[in-house]
Amino acid sequence: MKSIIFVLAFILSVMAVRAESQYQEAMKEAIEEMDSAKTGEEFLDLANKFARIAEAEPREWLPDYYASFCTIMQSFFVEDNKEKDKLLNNAMDIINKADSKSPDNSEILVVKSFILQMQISIDPMVRGMKFGMEADKLISKAIELNPANPRPYMLRGQSQFYTPEQWGGGKAKAKVNLEKAIERYNSFTPESTIHPNWGKKETEDILEKCKS
Repeated sequence: MKSIIFVLAFILSVMAVRAESQYQEAMKEAIEEMDSAKTGEEFLDLANKFARIAEAEPREWLPDYYASFCTIMQSFFVEDNKEKDKLLNNAMDIINKADSKSPDNSEILVVKSFILQMQISIDPMVRGMKFGMEADKLISKAIELNPANPRPYMLRGQSQFYTPEQWGGGKAKAKVNLEKAIERYNSFTPESTIHPNWGKKETEDILEKCKS
């Protein structure tokens, strides 16, 4: 009887290791594709791919995180504001799934703030007051949860860069936060090869514009 239990336990452990390996491989492949994606169609395909991984791994937050991120990126290629809003609302629904699996997660709060910033960009005059304070609160919370994470500083700097000085933005304020982001990018080590590690190139590009 003991030998049977031992064999069953061994088989289950092997199956668990194999399933984890398949999950890691699927995520790595999708992230590599995401890093080279350049069109809305590519980001749509990737959002769907991450969604399928999320269905197969319902306890993992990263597939939902990347599905939401890819949906945000897809919205950059959409001109119709109603369609853009639809995508961003969908992105928020997806990231909320990740939040339910991993609460108080700095990376997840960054994506939530990113979505709100994109929604503000659709109608800044109307939505700036509605979403602006909430978006910044999310950034502050993300920094509080993980001061070493460069992405909250990157996102705050990006928002300030595109916000007029009379509304509390401008290049000078943006430069401070973008430099903080670069400092952290230079020392940041993701938790694993499939954890978030995006944004450095974009930060460098905006920082260069701040100096001009």
